[in-house]
Amino acid sequence: NQLLKPSPEIVEKLSVDPQVMAAKEMISKRNKCKDRTAVFSSADSKYHDIAKLTFPVMQVWGSRHDYDVFVFNKSPNNLDPYWFGVGWGLCLLSMGYKRVICLDADQLITNLEIDFKDIPYSGFHASKDWGNDAIEPWHFSMCGFIAHSDCIPLFEHVLKMEPEWRDKPFPEQGPFRHVVMQMMQDLPHMRELMPGESHVGLINIHPRKKFNCVPDEVCPGNVPEPWKEGDFAAHITMLSIEQRVELIRKIAPVTLKQLNQRITNIVEEACKAYTDSKKGGGRFDVNP
Repeated sequence: NQLLKPSPEIVEKLSVDPQVMAAKEMISKRNKCKDRTAVFSSADSKYHDIAKLTFPVMQVWGSRHDYDVFVFNKSPNNLDPYWFGVGWGLCLLSMGYKRVICLDADQLITNLEIDFKDIPYSGFHASKDWGNDAIEPWHFSMCGFIAHSDCIPLFEHVLKMEPEWRDKPFPEQGPFRHVVMQMMQDLPHMRELMPGESHVGLINIHPRKKFNCVPDEVCPGNVPEPWKEGDFAAHITMLSIEQRVELIRKIAPVTLKQLNQRITNIVEEACKAYTDSKKGGGRFDVNP
């Protein structure tokens, strides 16, 4: 049996059909996103002074590890700004991205080498919240998380709770915690991860500081495990915008030192490659 092929006339009509063209474009975009990681953050006008300092570092970090970086100035679909994590995360996962990494605008990346590729490409990953009051496994922070395509139903479920949380504290983190608390109670194997573990199921709550790490200056004497050099990022939260900018500028040299070292390494590698090419067989050889 031979497969029926459309006539040239039909092929020509389909090639210019708006719906067919839109479908082809959507498929093309999804194929480009397949197996890729998207890093994203958002800052409305209130946080622009902070974002000017943190977003460029996110861009450098993303480029360093071949991630696609997106920075937004609002949440999608007119959602409250606090919902940017679930909102944009759901959009990017629906576009076909295999992994999304969400960072708050006031998180300054301080270790450019960490890439989280030790975490399996499955489930939702967050870290235990930074305060002394974080005692239960579901007391995690939404300020820095990783999610994968299998989280789409979870995100959709949490997003449906948005109307009833509009006038409550932590309008995104609150309902997400509520859902996770119920899931952990119903599924005993879902628990807080032990140090060194990377995955236990759909919900994975890592120890403090994996994604969300707060300097002691934010709440002196009340941060059980404060940020220190070598941690992934410093989350400059709770303070006024002016105080956050000041603290970011104080911590920024930790990142700048790494950037300078990285630039030095690139220059040294290029110089060595050029020297080797003079001896023959190098990448700068030009064959006549």
